[in-house]
Amino acid sequence: QCMAFAELATKRGVAVQIHAANGTIIGQCPESLAAVEQVGVLLAELRQIAREHRGNLTVLHCDEEWKTVLPMWGDPESSWPLMVQLKRQLDPYGLLNPGRFVDGSATAYNPS
Repeated sequence: QCMAFAELATKRGVAVQIHAANGTIIGQCPESLAAVEQVGVLLAELRQIAREHRGNLTVLHCDEEWKTVLPMWGDPESSWPLMVQLKRQLDPYGLLNPGRFVDGSATAYNPS
C-alpha cells in the first residue's frame, strides 16, 4: 500500500521517502505548486487515498499563512475529542503549544 501511494504521489510530482516498515511516507510538494489552492487539491487527492488504506495525511511544513487554510493534521480521528479533554485537564490555561493540534485543528471536533 505504501508503494501504491508513493507511485501516485510521484506521478503528481511529489518527492517521497518511504518507511514501509511503519507505513510512514514523507513527501515534498513540487515547487511548481505555488498557490495554496493548488496544494489543497493535491493534498485532498492524496489524503483520500491514504484514508482508503486506514492512514491519514499531515502537513509537516508549509508557508505560515497556509496553516489556517490547509488541514494540517489530516482528517478528524475518533480519538480527537478524547485528546481535547485530556489537553484541557493537563493544561487548563492553554500554556503548552497554544494553537497547535488539539488547540487548533482538533478543537473543532470537540463534542461539547
